[in-house]
Amino acid sequence: MMEFLLAHQLNIISFLTGIGVIITLFAIIASSLSRNRRIALVMLEISAIILLNFDRLAYMYDGDPSIKGYYMVRISNFLVFFMTLVVIFSFNLYIEDVLVIDCGIKKVPKRIKAAGIILTVGMVLVVISQFTGLYYTFDESNKYHRAPLFMICYILPIIAPIIEFTVAYQYRRLMSRHIYISLIVFIVGPLISSFIQIFFYGFSFTDMAFIIAAAVLFIFALVDINEKVRHANTIEINYLKQESENAQRLFGQMAAAFIGAIEEKEPFSIGHSQRVASYSAEIARRSGKSEEECKEVYYSALMHDVGKIGIPIAILQKSEKLTEEEEQVMREHVSIGQRILSSVSEYPYLSIGAHYHHERYDGSGYPEGLSGKDIPEIGRIICVADHYDRMTTRKRYRGPLPQAVVRDEVIRRAGSQFDPDFAGIMVKMIDADSEYKMQEKGEQLPPKEKLTCDEYRSDILEGIVITPGVKSIKFMCRREVTSEDQFGAPSVIVFDAYDGLVHDDELTIKAFSYLEYGEIWFDGHIISTGARNMVIKPVGDPDAKKETRGRNRTRQYEVQAGRFEDHVKIRMISPEETNEVTIALPNSSKYAFIGLTGEHCLITDIQVEETGKILYEGDIERIAERVDYTNRMESDIPNIQINGPKADATNGIVVEDGLELLFHSMSLPTASLLWQCAYVMLFSSDDNTIFGENYHEYAHLKMNGENEWQGNYSENSSQVMKDDKFESWEKWEERNKKGVECHVSFARRGNKIITTTKCAGLIMRNTTTLLEKTKEVYCSLSGDQCALTDIRVKKPRF
Repeated sequence: MMEFLLAHQLNIISFLTGIGVIITLFAIIASSLSRNRRIALVMLEISAIILLNFDRLAYMYDGDPSIKGYYMVRISNFLVFFMTLVVIFSFNLYIEDVLVIDCGIKKVPKRIKAAGIILTVGMVLVVISQFTGLYYTFDESNKYHRAPLFMICYILPIIAPIIEFTVAYQYRRLMSRHIYISLIVFIVGPLISSFIQIFFYGFSFTDMAFIIAAAVLFIFALVDINEKVRHANTIEINYLKQESENAQRLFGQMAAAFIGAIEEKEPFSIGHSQRVASYSAEIARRSGKSEEECKEVYYSALMHDVGKIGIPIAILQKSEKLTEEEEQVMREHVSIGQRILSSVSEYPYLSIGAHYHHERYDGSGYPEGLSGKDIPEIGRIICVADHYDRMTTRKRYRGPLPQAVVRDEVIRRAGSQFDPDFAGIMVKMIDADSEYKMQEKGEQLPPKEKLTCDEYRSDILEGIVITPGVKSIKFMCRREVTSEDQFGAPSVIVFDAYDGLVHDDELTIKAFSYLEYGEIWFDGHIISTGARNMVIKPVGDPDAKKETRGRNRTRQYEVQAGRFEDHVKIRMISPEETNEVTIALPNSSKYAFIGLTGEHCLITDIQVEETGKILYEGDIERIAERVDYTNRMESDIPNIQINGPKADATNGIVVEDGLELLFHSMSLPTASLLWQCAYVMLFSSDDNTIFGENYHEYAHLKMNGENEWQGNYSENSSQVMKDDKFESWEKWEERNKKGVECHVSFARRGNKIITTTKCAGLIMRNTTTLLEKTKEVYCSLSGDQCALTDIRVKKPRF
């Protein structure tokens, strides 16, 4: 190795000299470095270059008896010894600048000054040695010899770097990582090289190390500067970003305050714009928009109703339906909003939402009657969010619509009023909102503890759902009558409604699918309305002595209620008598609630408790035939009736390429939502049944075109099409109520299963990609509030 280095030493020196010259030039023009640091680096590089080259000349002219050799060997050795100290002295100056500029040290440490003095003394001794032979001498043949005090010239250049190291180590936490590393490299590298130099005479290890270490100093200084610049830029960018966010926040707050002032004119719209803005931004985010685009959608939605500032307050606050003339005035708010916001030139997108949010996808909207993708995207997004909020907000005549009803409406209006893509995103948002938080946040009233019933049904308790688990409703009641002849007593209403409340006006009855089964009094009087049958009979000895009713006395009453399938049993217990009422509901899928009320009475201390008793078949005497819609032709698979979501299903059939299922589907008369139809399930389980042991669901396809698949075992993508047989959702629903033939086909390609469903003109093509290895994949028919009959299986022929 040494032979190779010695043979190529001249080439190595030339190469390192070139690097030194280049770094010197760069150091001179490096304006990003401080003046003192540039001077130190230039001194360091020049002295290192002189040191390296004259060290080589010292070897070349050693022993040369010529006159030239005489002078060159003496000049070269002098410069070698002197420039070694100058290099370290320049480094000392470099450290001083680092301590002052980078570390913020106002007073340079005494050790650094001491190192400078030691180096200065060393340089003086080098000069003296030229006349005294202190370090070296030359013989008659001009040959170099080390003098007895030669080691002094090594000790002084070693002491100074050691001192510099202690200073660098002490202040390391105030330096950047790059600067500290470069200092250590410059100190340690030449020291190690000097130690090696003692044993390998003839090769300039130390001089080369100085050149390389000096290059490291310069490069790391530039890297450090770049880091500082980058850090400063980051701080500046973050500052500007923060300022931008503050400005946007201020704009949002001012806009919200402005809109809030407008909404105060229309009490049932308070908070509407902010909710629409939030929903719109979420739709935009889920559709893949950037953060900036989502903000644009948000602020545009926030200001979408600003034009209402120009609408007369009498129209905004009118509780009745608007006249045709008033409707035309109300429609002007989109044009007014567009004119107001178009003057905001910095945010041109604001006016888009205000102007186009009442356009409909089918072209029947206003103000321009645009259709499809011609409607600006912001307008299409806000249209969905705006109508969602209106359906989930209290109105003068109703509370927020139930989530299921809202979801159904969004699906129905997709492709007519709403962009189907954004409507689909809203449906997914609804499905993810299991606690129904996406609605107006009104004051949550505690359950009623008393009812003041002046006229009959003037105050009614919130509905208590009747389940197979028997509930007990106990309360105290006092008649509030003016004479013994005036009737006053508690009673119950048995009903079904999406919101679990009793309704008595046409709008809310329709909105919440309210159905009243009947009314029951404690004295044995009943009124049957929506029930298939209602029977009451006394319990106990009818001749037993009864407590007299008395006037304005407070007495205890109790209602016990439970159900099994489509029959409800209610026991009415009063101080006078006990009666048992059996009610036959329209079918098993209907809910039943009890609403406590009365007439001329005060009901207090209401307590609802679970008795712990469960009703089973035989516990309620059947008073009407079981409602069965499966009494039709039965084919390859037994007919089934599904009274609730996936309440029943066919056994699984192995999915093969070319498998087909054909069946007759009929939605039950009580079905009122689009997805209350037949389902196709793809799954695996140990017993080939849905929800069986080790059940893994791969797809959950509904005949209305939805895929409600959830899980980590597969991925699904669907495409829904409508052929000439599809007229409207209303007609589709009507055909399903009457009964419709459905067709399902499967194509399997490795881990992909393509399922095609056809139902009343609606065609869905779904691709399921399995993410796990499974021996068999099964398909099963299920649904919600529907009957599936005449199920035929066509297996592929190979």
